[in-house]
Amino acid sequence: MVECVFYRHRDRYTLAEDYTVVIELKPPQSLTHQRISLSPEGRLMIKRGYSWQGPQGYTGKIFVQMRASLIHSALNDLLTTGQLEPGDTSSIDDICGKVITSDQYGSRRVWWI
Repeated sequence: MVECVFYRHRDRYTLAEDYTVVIELKPPQSLTHQRISLSPEGRLMIKRGYSWQGPQGYTGKIFVQMRASLIHSALNDLLTTGQLEPGDTSSIDDICGKVITSDQYGSRRVWWI
């Protein structure tokens, strides 16, 4: 079953409601940055009003990748602020790949996104 992400689109996507998901990335302590928090249990919380660019490139069914692009953007924000280690990059990509696959986009195209 596909989880819903409620957003508005103008020049960027803006989260219309808080979004929470449990992911495999579990930091040793809680991390927070602006509208993003990640608990040691892997609970990623993204607050209403968070803005991101959305899926990049030609994606076909853009709505299927919206959740993965939101998670990817939030985790990359934690990475660029130095709260996640550079070695976590592959974990971030793996998490988003699993989200895309679980949202029934198909594992064949995950490597391309």
